[in-house]
Amino acid sequence: MRRPETGPSNPASASCFGTSVALRGDTLVVGAPNDDESFVNQGSAYVYINADPIWPQQAKLVAADGRASDFFGYSVAIDGDRVAVGSYLRNNGSNIDQGAVYVFGRS
Repeated sequence: MRRPETGPSNPASASCFGTSVALRGDTLVVGAPNDDESFVNQGSAYVYINADPIWPQQAKLVAADGRASDFFGYSVAIDGDRVAVGSYLRNNGSNIDQGAVYVFGRS
């Protein structure tokens, strides 16, 4: 079994990289829900594609509408060419900590 050659492209302490992991075929997605993208604990997810024998990073996913303490990347899943990323404390208007799921397609 091989592993990614490197961790995230911009490693940060306490980002919780690896909290969630999904692997399907040649695609690996790794969540980092405490990553401070633009806000504290906004979160992110990293996509790696197998390029035998290494797994180079292909993308860093973030919520375009992300805010502090959304914890985007707490859960991740892969289905075909789509990646789903959970943001379990995302606020929706007056609904505090309602949560959200973001779906990304491969381009």
